Amino acid sequence: MEYFELGQNPCVKNPIQIFGLAKDMYQLNKEEFQLLDDMMLGYYSGNPEEEIIEVVNDTCFLVSDTLKNLFGLYADISFKAIQILPKNEACTTYPLYWLGYYEPVACIHKNSEFYTNNSVKKLVLKKDCIGENHIFKVDGILENKIIVSLAVAESILRRACLGVGLKKIEVIV
Repeated sequence: MEYFELGQNPCVKNPIQIFGLAKDMYQLNKEEFQLLDDMMLGYYSGNPEEEIIEVVNDTCFLVSDTLKNLFGLYADISFKAIQILPKNEACTTYPLYWLGYYEPVACIHKNSEFYTNNSVKKLVLKKDCIGENHIFKVDGILENKIIVSLAVAESILRRACLGVGLKKIEVIV
């Protein structure tokens, strides 16, 4: 099976910039995640040039309603809502994003390459450790890498989601 890293598409010129959220929310374990409020607030400038995209991963990994609902078809993921409010009072767009708890899977292959600061240079996954997971977080690395199967990637592409980037990941048996 093929797998892809899910992220924000770098081709989007003016993605929404969210602030007011803790930057380490992607490092929470399951118990800490469950202690978060079911609804949280974040902010953005509200400038009309900012594009409301489906995946935001600059502060923490957030997905839109569309992706949250899609992910529910493939995996049992817990989500917390984050209502994003504009700082610009003239703006009437209030996007809703979702912070998910993705099960960490220890699946890093020995062929993966790392920089001296332990961030990932080239990610290679072990097929036998992934199992039947369609959506998961790579365990044991500094970055917050969310991986989706080919089936999930195709479902995302069929929905023409704005600002979604998919990068093929090497998988070795």
